[in-house]
Amino acid sequence: MINKMISELDKKVNKAVNSITNQLVKGRSTHIALSGGKDSTIISCLFYMAIKSFPARPGLYHHVISSNTTIENPKVVMAYKIIHEAIEKIALKDNLPIKVHEVSPPITEQFVVSTIGKGKLPIFPGGSHDCAVSWKIRPQEALVKKLRKEEPSTGVVSLIGNRFEESAERERNMISRGESISTVAINDNGFESLSPIADWTIDDVFLFLSRAGKGKHYDSYIENFDSVMEFYREANNDTCMIILGEGGGNRSSCGARSGCGFCTVSGDSDKSMESLLRHEENQYLAGINKFRNFLFATRFDWSRRE
Repeated sequence: MINKMISELDKKVNKAVNSITNQLVKGRSTHIALSGGKDSTIISCLFYMAIKSFPARPGLYHHVISSNTTIENPKVVMAYKIIHEAIEKIALKDNLPIKVHEVSPPITEQFVVSTIGKGKLPIFPGGSHDCAVSWKIRPQEALVKKLRKEEPSTGVVSLIGNRFEESAERERNMISRGESISTVAINDNGFESLSPIADWTIDDVFLFLSRAGKGKHYDSYIENFDSVMEFYREANNDTCMIILGEGGGNRSSCGARSGCGFCTVSGDSDKSMESLLRHEENQYLAGINKFRNFLFATRFDWSRRE
């Protein structure tokens, strides 16, 4: 069973890498939005596999961009910073045209000013996700705009880790935007994106991560991705969608959330954070979770507002 799964995944990996390479052939600059989560981490691997096998063009670079909202879960920030360091190191060693960036929202839009300073309410369940736009998407788009002007490319394409299987809503949205493995989608602001792992399953995701790394089945820029899988295990009650042994193995859902530490959209509790806190080494996150729960518990307490 496992050999068949690997064989099928090999085909998907080749298809994804070829899709990215097609953009390189067209003289386009590619960039990835790296959050430190499982899907964007896989995109970083495929991005690396394509770029290292393609002749560099003078003055044309490809970019790894991470958005630090300033209230990210510190464990996730640590994860993407490790990846940043590894990619920078191998790009320098192998003379690869890759640059790494970290962007943040303007200080006037950051949580400490907008919510703590000005009293703007956090986003609660049922509300819009404007915070993701102002804290993550806009800073990335601002950088991409700058790169468009500076580099001699025929366009800038964002490689994103959206997958149809994530949810019915995600699939509908992806289809409505025209997202696919090989077709570049264009949003209302004119920014282009490609979804190389659109047809991957959760099995594919964790099988890939378990077999990716320097000198492993899927060669990559870092020794292994054990820490990424460990994060999802710890954030999901010590279980995750991991395949073990030649005959398959134990499976369980793995819906761990890796985002802002103060995020109140998830409701009266952040189950992923609480699962992380069951581990002694993650106790430094306890204060973040307490503050997040305080924000949620006092949302209807009008006496606390001016």
